[in-house]
Amino acid sequence: MEEAGANEGLRSRKKAQSRRDIERAMLELVLDRGYEDVTVGDVCERACVSKKTFFNYFPSKDAAVRGRFEPTPSDGELVEALESDLKKNYIDVVVEAAQPDLTAELQEDPQVKELRQNVFVQSPQLLFRGHKDIAEMQAAIARALRTHLTRHPECRLLPDEPLSVEILAATSAVASVMRIRLVASIRDDRVPDVSEVRALLERIVGRGL
Repeated sequence: MEEAGANEGLRSRKKAQSRRDIERAMLELVLDRGYEDVTVGDVCERACVSKKTFFNYFPSKDAAVRGRFEPTPSDGELVEALESDLKKNYIDVVVEAAQPDLTAELQEDPQVKELRQNVFVQSPQLLFRGHKDIAEMQAAIARALRTHLTRHPECRLLPDEPLSVEILAATSAVASVMRIRLVASIRDDRVPDVSEVRALLERIVGRGL
């Protein structure tokens, strides 16, 4: 039993090391050559892994540059999260469900973290590559909100507006909050709470009106 546990721990450490090797290779090459001139093959050669291994950890170059971010929750998972706390601001619920705890990013390999910070300083546009992923997430959030707010109109934040307008505004707000938290997780040593970021946006939008 103990031997099985030791073997499992060793496999877990090897997987974590392979992932870090791939991330480090990708980030070093992007800094040296620029994103467009780096191929998956180049990364695999430097990290001493096969392309199959690369794609076991990352679905694309974009994902390897961005790091450990979870896939988009399904519509059902988002609705379930929304239904779990009807008294909570649904913006906060959706962000927390769609963007898991980013503090794990702060605990990564210090060298990888520094490389990633340097890449995004050099090419900040890379942080938001993967437009297909972003579009899919926004669509999933919009569908989940439509389902939830149709079932629970008392949870609406803009009851005087058409539901389609509220969903558009809410989806945009979720994207803004997530973007700020994502940048903070890369740049800073502290990830702001969802409600803190939402309050910040409310303040700046209010002052701009």
